[in-house]
Amino acid sequence: MMVTWALWPSEQPWLVAKIIALLLYIGFGLMILHWGNTTRNRLVGLLAGLSCYVFIIGAAHSKSAWSVFSFI
Repeated sequence: MMVTWALWPSEQPWLVAKIIALLLYIGFGLMILHWGNTTRNRLVGLLAGLSCYVFIIGAAHSKSAWSVFSFI
């Protein structure tokens, strides 16, 4: 898709923010599944992962690095 649509992360700041949020989302998933020893750690990982998910969807729709915060 990057080649077809010519969307390079160096030229599109919202794409860089989305990729970073995706890596954080994966990290929080690992936190829940692998390193979540206590219920508190799992809850923090779940809430952080959900907020990353909302950020990724917002960045995809708004094409802004501010994602859902651009509407405020």
